[in-house]
Amino acid sequence: MLNVLGSWPASVLDRKLLESHAKGNDFGNEWLKTNEAGSGAYKLVKWTANDSIVLQRFDGYRMPLAMKRIVLRHVPEASSQRLMIENGDIDIARDLSSDNLATLTKKGTIRVTSVPQATLMYLRLNNKNPNLAKPDVQEVMKWLIDYNGIQQNIVRTTYKGKRPSCLQVSSGR
Repeated sequence: MLNVLGSWPASVLDRKLLESHAKGNDFGNEWLKTNEAGSGAYKLVKWTANDSIVLQRFDGYRMPLAMKRIVLRHVPEASSQRLMIENGDIDIARDLSSDNLATLTKKGTIRVTSVPQATLMYLRLNNKNPNLAKPDVQEVMKWLIDYNGIQQNIVRTTYKGKRPSCLQVSSGR
């Protein structure tokens, strides 16, 4: 439940504010594309697409907050994130590779914190292909993947998993 509430589709919003900006039956969705209606600890001050988000502490929040301002920067490359954290240009990096995490940990200059998070990984098959549409073939495909090998050699510090119980089948390309 908390995983769902913490995701973007389930964000807690100010209903009255959204209703005041609703167009037709869109519940204020069009307005939300360029505005915010959050109810959290920080308020949006500035958003530059594909660059950064600046958040300011909401002093009326129900508990005291240590940080007055948070700047989230869009840095898609893990190697750039690694260099920035090594140089002290950023305080937190996400989505670093296992190799980057191992290197940074070995240097001892940073602390790596693991935060469990639900993640969906799936194998997608085209059910327009008559062979791939067979349930037995789909089950075999799940067993062909070396999940332990992937976890130990590719995502060893970032993922704990097991063989999935389901497989997504699409009727697309």
